[in-house]
Amino acid sequence: MGLYDRDYTRFDYRPPREPGYSFIERIPPVTRLLLIINLAVFLLMQINAIARLGGWFVLDTLTKANLFQLWRFVTYQFLHVDLMHLAVNMIGLFFIGRILESRMGRQFYTIFYLACGIAGGLLYAILCVLGVLKAGVLLGASASLLGLVGACAVMYPKMMVIVIFIPMQMRLLAILSFVFFVLAILFSDSNPGGHAAHLGGLLAGGGYILYRRKKIHNIGIDKFISDFFNYKMPRRSSKSGTGSWEKKLQQRKQLEEQLDQILEKVSRQGIQSLTRSEKAILRKASKEEQKKNKLNQ
Repeated sequence: MGLYDRDYTRFDYRPPREPGYSFIERIPPVTRLLLIINLAVFLLMQINAIARLGGWFVLDTLTKANLFQLWRFVTYQFLHVDLMHLAVNMIGLFFIGRILESRMGRQFYTIFYLACGIAGGLLYAILCVLGVLKAGVLLGASASLLGLVGACAVMYPKMMVIVIFIPMQMRLLAILSFVFFVLAILFSDSNPGGHAAHLGGLLAGGGYILYRRKKIHNIGIDKFISDFFNYKMPRRSSKSGTGSWEKKLQQRKQLEEQLDQILEKVSRQGIQSLTRSEKAILRKASKEEQKKNKLNQ
C-alpha cells in the first residue's frame, strides 16, 4: 500500500482513542460496521417472513441463471447458517480485521474484504460450471475472512495466533489452511462449496498483497488495479537521472517503514508514547500530503 493511502497521513486521521472509551469505540469503524451488519442480518433472518427472501441473496449454483445475478456474489457474504457459523466468522473478523484496517486504511480495507469474498464465490461457481464440484448454495463470511488471513500471513508472517488451543505463526496457519482446503476439495464430499470459497478467498487475499509487496509493475493488470484503488505506482522518469529517482524511492520506502512502526506503537501504547522524533515523522508525512493535494488542485 502506498504512503498516501494510509489513514494516518490524511487530514481527517484521528489516532486511536485513549483508555476510558467504550469497548465498541475501540474497534475500527469498518470492522465495527461489518460486525454489526452481519449480526443484524442474522437476527432479521430469524423472522420467517424475511427468511423466505434469503433465497434471493445466497450464492445459488443449482440454477446456472442465478450466477448472472451478480449481487449474490456480495450478499451471500452477510448470510450465515446458524449462530455458531456466525460466531466463528465474527470472532476471526474482530481479531484480524482490527489489525488490517489500521494498516490498509478504511477504503482499501472495505474493497479488499468484499473482493476476497467475491473471489471465493467465483472460484466455487467456476468449479461448479466445470463439473468439478457439485452445485449447491453458498453463504457466509468465511471467504472474506480467509482473504484477511492470507493478507495477514503476508504482512505479518511471524505473528502468533491461537488455533484450537495451539499456538502457531500466521504464515503456518495460511499454509495449513491452503493444504486442507485443496485436499478437502479433491477428496471430500462434505461442504465442497465452503472449501472452494475458503480457498478462493485465501488465494485472493494473500496473492494480491504478495503481488503488491513484490512491486511487479510490468503487466497490464497492475494499471487496472492501480486505477481501481486510486493508487499511483511509482514510475521511472524518462530522463537519464535514474539515480535520483532510485534514491527518492528508497527514502520514501524508509519513511513508510518508519510510519508502519510508529502506527503499530500507537496501536499498542497510545499516541502519548511517541517520542519527539516519531512525532516529527508524522508531521513530515502530513506536509507531504499537503503538497500533494496542492499539486492536484
